[in-house]
Amino acid sequence: MAETNATEPTFKINHVYVKDLSFEAPSSPGIFIREYELKYDQNCEVDQKVLDAKNGIFESQIKWTVTAKTEDGEIAYIAECHQGGVFTLQGYDDETLKEMVKKACPQVLFPYLREAIGQIIVKGGFPAFYLPPVSIAVMYEDNLEISDSESSATD
Repeated sequence: MAETNATEPTFKINHVYVKDLSFEAPSSPGIFIREYELKYDQNCEVDQKVLDAKNGIFESQIKWTVTAKTEDGEIAYIAECHQGGVFTLQGYDDETLKEMVKKACPQVLFPYLREAIGQIIVKGGFPAFYLPPVSIAVMYEDNLEISDSESSATD
């Protein structure tokens, strides 16, 4: 029987959950009896925290907000989801661990978040809305480049 190498990297999804889910339709029911075209604003945040450093257990969370407004600026709805997950990551060097926690963990959560947001909007009586596929890694790199350039500008 082969022994398992204790230093071999481990990436385990322990638990996926909705931490917060909200939907507001401040213009209902009036909005449903007239014609309108919606414009969308979206906001995304990715957070993470160490739950148990000794055992390599982390929480990752994506917070996504969709605000739909009519052409005249009236808010049709606001949908928000905080999708969370608990992950075990062991056997990585510090730099790779940072990358995994900030990129790979949230990327695992994105399809769950996408489904939750889409379902709550439809249940609110509005046309289906699908978050486009996104790369959390690219979003992270873009934000990292912005913060790096801002910090170098102040040196």
